[in-house]
Amino acid sequence: MWGNNGDDRVPIIVNDYNENHTFGNWFNITYSSPWYLILDENFIYQFRTQSEPEAKAFLEEMLTD
Repeated sequence: MWGNNGDDRVPIIVNDYNENHTFGNWFNITYSSPWYLILDENFIYQFRTQSEPEAKAFLEEMLTD
């Protein structure tokens, strides 16, 4: 949806290492990287993982539902 509204910076990538880990703290993330956070169309947190295959599988499931 963001891309359709003119924001071509999707997916959003956040590096909060120099920002006191504020973003990571919101999602109870340790500071090893990378992490994949999935938010739904209403910006509600749905899933987090460090596994790219798990993230892809979850996204596929969300899209088919």
